[in-house]
Amino acid sequence: MLETMNREIEEQNKEILKQRDLANIHRDQIVKQKEELEIHRNNLSNLVDIRTKELLEAKQKAEEGNKLKTVFLEIINHKIRTPMNAILGFINLLSEKIDDPNSRSFYLKILQESGRNLLHLIEDIIDFSRIHTDELKISCELCDINDMIKQLVNVYRERASREKPEINILIEIPDEPSFINSDPKKISQIISHLIDNCFRFTEKGFIKIGIKETTDDSVALFVEDSGKHMPQEALNNFYDRFYHVSHNNPDILQRDADLGLALSRYLIELLGGKICANNIENGGIAFEFTISRNNQHETPIDITEKDQEASYYWPGKKIIIAEDDETNYLLIEAIFKDTGVELFHAEDGVEFLEIIEKNPKADLVLLDIRMPRLNGLNAIKIVRETMKDVPVIAQTAYDHGYHREKAIESGCNQFMTKPLKKAELLKVVKYYLG
Repeated sequence: MLETMNREIEEQNKEILKQRDLANIHRDQIVKQKEELEIHRNNLSNLVDIRTKELLEAKQKAEEGNKLKTVFLEIINHKIRTPMNAILGFINLLSEKIDDPNSRSFYLKILQESGRNLLHLIEDIIDFSRIHTDELKISCELCDINDMIKQLVNVYRERASREKPEINILIEIPDEPSFINSDPKKISQIISHLIDNCFRFTEKGFIKIGIKETTDDSVALFVEDSGKHMPQEALNNFYDRFYHVSHNNPDILQRDADLGLALSRYLIELLGGKICANNIENGGIAFEFTISRNNQHETPIDITEKDQEASYYWPGKKIIIAEDDETNYLLIEAIFKDTGVELFHAEDGVEFLEIIEKNPKADLVLLDIRMPRLNGLNAIKIVRETMKDVPVIAQTAYDHGYHREKAIESGCNQFMTKPLKKAELLKVVKYYLG
C-alpha cells in the first residue's frame, strides 16, 4: 500500500512539475508578448510623431506655396496692368485730335513697346508652365547671332534715349557673321531679359552686349553693366523666379515675380549651355552664358530670296480667311489693303468648307485652328481629300510645338502665331503667291 501511495505521489509530483513548466512557458509568452506590444507601441508612437511632423511640414509648405501664389498673382496683375495702362491711355490720347505729328509718332512708339512688353510677359508665364511639365521645346534654324544682337541693341538704345539718357548701350561683336544652328526666338528672349535686368539696376554709365568667345561647339556671350555690385547671396539666387534685389538698397532682399532671369537659365540649359553672374571689379554685374552651336534644327521655308523686292501686289488672287474673331479678321483685312487680293471671310469651319467648295481655285488660305462648329485642323483634312495644292497658312494664338506639328500633319503648309505682324505675314504670303 505504501508503494502505491509513493507511486501516486510521484505521479502527482510529475504533474505538478509539468504544470509548473507550462506556467513558466505561459509566463515567458506573456512577457514576450508584453515586450513586443511595448515595441509596437513605441514604433506606433514614433510613426505617429514622424507622420505628424510630415503633415505639419506639408501644411507649412502648402501655406507658403499659397502665399507665394497669391504674391505671384498680385505682382503679375501689377505687371500686366502697367503696360495695359499705357496702351489704353495712349489709345485714348490718339483718339483725340493731335496736330503735332511728332507727338503722334511718339505715342505710337510707346503703344508698340507696351504691347511687346505685355506679350513678352504672357509668353514668359506660358513658357514657365511648359518648363515644369517638360513641354517647352526648341525650334532651331540657321541664325546669325551678330544680327540678333544688333537688332536688340537698336531697340534698347531707343529706349535708353527716352528713359535713361545717361546710359550708353555698347556692342562688342566680331565683324564677320556668327552663324549657329539654334532657336533665334529663345536666344532673343535670353539676351532681352539680361539687358532688362541691367537696365533696371543701372542709372548711368553703360550696358555692354557682345560675343566673348566662339568655338566649334559653342558660342559664349555676355551682358554687363556699370551698376552697383550685388551681395553674393543675391548672385546665387538671381535665377529664383520669386527673388528680387531691392532697387534702393541692394542689401535688402525681397520676393518678386521677375521671371526673366529664371526663364533665361532654363532656356540656356535647353539650348545646351550654362550661365553665371559675377560682380565686376569697378562696379556692375557681368552675365556670361554659352549656347551650343549645333542644336538639332528644322529647316524653315526660305522666304529671303523671294523678298528682295518690297512689293506686295497680287491683283486677281483669291485668299480665304477662316477666322471666327471679327477683330482679328479686320486686322488681316487691313494688312491686305492695297495688295489687290480678293478676300473671302469664313467665320467657322463649316462656312469655310462652303466657301472653298464655291471657290476651288482659291490661291491661298489663312486658317485659324480653333473655330466653332468645326475646328480648322479637321476642316483642312477634309479639304486635302480633294484639293492637294492650295497653300494653307495656319494662324493661331497657340504657339506650342505640339500645335505646329499637328497643323503640318493635318495638311497646313506654314504655321504662324498671333499676334500677326504685317511684314512677316506678307513675306510668307509672297512666298506662295509670288
